[in-house]
Amino acid sequence: MSRKAAVAVSVVVLAALGAGAVSAADAIAPPNDPLYPQQVAPGGALALINEPQALATIGATPLSDVLVTNLDTGLDLDNPEFSGRLAAAPAGTPAPLLFGAPPPPPTTVPDGGSAGWDMLGAAPADGAPQPDADPTDPIGGTSHGTFVAGVLGAAWNNGVGGVGVAPNARFLVMRSCWDNDDCFQSIQADAVDWAVARGVRVFSMSWLATKADYQMSLQPSVAAATNALFVAIPGGNGEGGQLADNDRWPCGDPAANVLCVSTSSPTDGQDCGEYSPTIVDLAVPTQNDVTVINGGGSTTTGCATSFAAPVAAGAAAVLFGLDPTATPAVVRQALIDSARPVAAWAGKSVSGGVLDLDAAVKLFAQRRGIALVADTPGQPTPAPGTPGAPVTPDRTPPRLKLGLSPTTFAVGGAAKARSAKKRVARGATLTITVSEPGAATVTVARRLNGRRAGGRCVAPTNANRRRPACTRYGPSSPKLLFNGLIAGANRRAFSGRVGGHAFAPGRYRATGIATDASRNQSARATVDFTVVSATR
Repeated sequence: MSRKAAVAVSVVVLAALGAGAVSAADAIAPPNDPLYPQQVAPGGALALINEPQALATIGATPLSDVLVTNLDTGLDLDNPEFSGRLAAAPAGTPAPLLFGAPPPPPTTVPDGGSAGWDMLGAAPADGAPQPDADPTDPIGGTSHGTFVAGVLGAAWNNGVGGVGVAPNARFLVMRSCWDNDDCFQSIQADAVDWAVARGVRVFSMSWLATKADYQMSLQPSVAAATNALFVAIPGGNGEGGQLADNDRWPCGDPAANVLCVSTSSPTDGQDCGEYSPTIVDLAVPTQNDVTVINGGGSTTTGCATSFAAPVAAGAAAVLFGLDPTATPAVVRQALIDSARPVAAWAGKSVSGGVLDLDAAVKLFAQRRGIALVADTPGQPTPAPGTPGAPVTPDRTPPRLKLGLSPTTFAVGGAAKARSAKKRVARGATLTITVSEPGAATVTVARRLNGRRAGGRCVAPTNANRRRPACTRYGPSSPKLLFNGLIAGANRRAFSGRVGGHAFAPGRYRATGIATDASRNQSARATVDFTVVSATR
C-alpha cells in the first residue's frame, strides 16, 4: 500500500483524554496570530469556508474539546502550535497490538505518559516495524503529518503563525507512515483500533487504497468505529476532472460515517480536485491557508489535496464540540446540507457546493436544539428566528413522494413488449421528492395473486380456490439507500435490479421512507410499476 503525496483522510471522534470546554469567543477575541489576516483575506481558505462568521455565531457557547489524530508521519511534538494541545495517554495504557500480536517491549505506555504512539519506529533494513511510544515527525523528513495537523488544529491566540480550523481540537498523536511512502493498511487498522479505544474522533490519513486492499484490512476497523467520522479524499494534487473509477477508497465506502471531500480553487472553481456526483460529497478550499513547519515556523498552502481532509475534519470537530453526543451521520449530513452552492460544482458532487462552516453551525444547532450564546454578557435574548435566538429540536417529519417514469419498462436493455409489439424503455427514472434534505430507503415487492382467507390475502391453494380473489405482495427486496437528498425532486436511475438480481417480468410496488438529519421519518410512500419481458 503506497501513500500518494497530498491525499488525506480524516476521522472525527469524541475526546476522552484531556477533555474540557473552551469558549470560541476566547479563541477569536481577537486572534493575535500574525498570519491570521492572510487566512481570512478575500480568497483565503478560512474566508472561503466562513470560519470567522462561524466562531462569531458560536460566540460564548461552550465548545467541548474533541480528540483528533493524524495517521501519517507523526507530529512535531515540540512545535508551539501544539503546545498544551496534546492529550497524553497515561502511563500503563496498553500499547497497540500490531498485526494481532503484542509489539516488542514496552507493552504499555511508559511512566510519565505519552502523547500517542509510533506504530513504526525506525525503518530497519528488512522493513519490519519497531513500534515505540515516541510519535515524533522526524526532522528532515517530509513533515507531512505536521503540515496536515496544522491545517486541522494549529493553536489560536498564541502569537505564532496562523490558526487551524478547529480551536477545540486536541491531538492524540499517531505515526503510522514512513517518509518513503509506506502506509501499510494493516498498520492503519491497528492504529485506528487503538486510537478509537482512547476516545479519538478525528483521524487524518494521507493515502489512497484500492477497494480490495481496503476491504481486506481497514474496512472492518472503520465499520467498528461507529462513533467516528472518516473524512476521505479521492485523488492527488492537481487531479481535476471526473473520477475515472471508484477505486479511491475509503471514498468508495458507502458507510454513513465516511465523508468524501474534494478540492476547490480560491474562486470556488473545479480546476484542482476531482469530482463525482455520487462519490464526492462536497468541495473544500486548500489554497491560501497557513500551516506548520517541522522544527518551527509556518508556510502557506497551495492546491494540495492532503489539506482538504483536515479542513473538513476540523469543521466536523467544531460541530462535535457543540454537541459531543451527536452521531457521525448527523454531523456528516449537516456539513453536506449546509454547503454553499456554487455553479462550478453543480451536478459534480452530492451537495453541489463548497464547505460553509457558519451555515453548518447554524443548521447543526437548529437540528440538535442548541441555544447559541451571544458574546456580550447580559445581552437580551434575540427574538425567535433571528441570529443567536434559542432554537428547539426539529421534530417535524419530512414529507416524501415517489414517482417512476415510465411505469412499464424492460430490465437489461431496450426491448419490445411481447403483447404490444412496441419498443419500451430500458429501466426508468425514480423521482424522490422530499420536503427537506435527508436520505431515503426504498424496498420493492412483487405483486402476487391471492385468495381472501381469515381476513388476510394468502397464497392460492386448492383448499381456498373458491375464496374471493385479492392482491398480495411478496417479500421485499434488499433496501436501496439514497443519501444526500436535497429538498425537492431528486432523480435517480432505476435499472430494475437490486443486489445484482434483475426483476422478473411482473407487477411490483416500491415503498419508500425518508429520514431527515434529526432522524425524523416520513410516512410511507409507494409507486407501482410493471416489468415486461424483453424480445430482441
